[in-house]
Amino acid sequence: MSTDWQAWHTTYADPDSDLSRRRRSVQRQIAQWLDDRNDDRLRVVSACAGDGRDLLEVLAARPDRSR
Repeated sequence: MSTDWQAWHTTYADPDSDLSRRRRSVQRQIAQWLDDRNDDRLRVVSACAGDGRDLLEVLAARPDRSR
């Protein structure tokens, strides 16, 4: 049996889904981690949502996203 990963990711669009709640929790932790660092340059690896939403949505909303 194989998994339809595109269909699986659509669950993130439902704000009440477990996956969506988990992503928001991870995003809060990522935002806090970024807030706690003053480094000019940072390196991060996205490993949660599989398509980068966990990290990319946080970075897109930050004024310091270029660092």
